[in-house]
Amino acid sequence: MDFLTDLKGVRILHEGRELLASPAEGLWSVAMDWQDGWPADFHHGSPETVSQSGPWTLLGGTVRTPQGDWMVQDAWRSERGGAVWHCVRTWRWTGSEPAARTTLAARFLAPPAGKRIVIPGCLYYGNPSGARSGRTPVLTGATGERA
Repeated sequence: MDFLTDLKGVRILHEGRELLASPAEGLWSVAMDWQDGWPADFHHGSPETVSQSGPWTLLGGTVRTPQGDWMVQDAWRSERGGAVWHCVRTWRWTGSEPAARTTLAARFLAPPAGKRIVIPGCLYYGNPSGARSGRTPVLTGATGERA
């Protein structure tokens, strides 16, 4: 698999075919409110810097909102000979007040694949129901755990 990045976002390719791409409005999305039980008032950002640190490709940027800015950094690296891409995303809030109703979103677009579908893993309240599959992220609360 190939990983391509620029100041618009990222694309993951396999044998020249696009598997995943960040949305046109931005790689990072933040909802600053909730309405009717759903995230609302979305703001988006794209990478402003791209650099390398050893095997990691670092993407940095800002999601600007009326309440303050989110400083975001992604660190991407290839694993298993390019068959897997690992991303560690960090967010830092710079607003003067706590962000009360915030949703930090990781979104990618997948092209149509016939009758197959892409089901993303979600981490609502640690995602205990996803534990059985062994294929979705689960956060148990153990010290030092990352998801």
